[in-house]
Amino acid sequence: LAGQQVFAKHCGLCHQLKGSGNVLGPQLEGVGGRGIARLCEDILQPDRNVDEAFRTTSFLTEDGQVFVGLVRDRDTEKIVLVDGLGKLHTLRVDDVAEESATHRSLMPGDFAQTLEDQELADLLAYLKR
Repeated sequence: LAGQQVFAKHCGLCHQLKGSGNVLGPQLEGVGGRGIARLCEDILQPDRNVDEAFRTTSFLTEDGQVFVGLVRDRDTEKIVLVDGLGKLHTLRVDDVAEESATHRSLMPGDFAQTLEDQELADLLAYLKR
């Protein structure tokens, strides 16, 4: 139960596991087959090995705003992206001054600082089930 609560609080906004959570990032069904070391790497160093489909794109608008997220839709007039909080942003193509692809994940890279040791242990136990 503790691991499920950690998952819901920190992971469920973007990931789905056992029917719970959202499908913004990779679904985690079958992740329990990974070893503990690999799971720790995935959680604590999310930018180390990011699948191309989940790499973020950075946009600078003509008025100086910066948006970083996963592109969900694009046409000749607009770009729709989702940020790390799950919020959709629609940018007009004509308003974009710069666009750059990154090799970074949308997943926060600070879980080593934000998760207590017991929370990480509980999360790992939940993922391994």
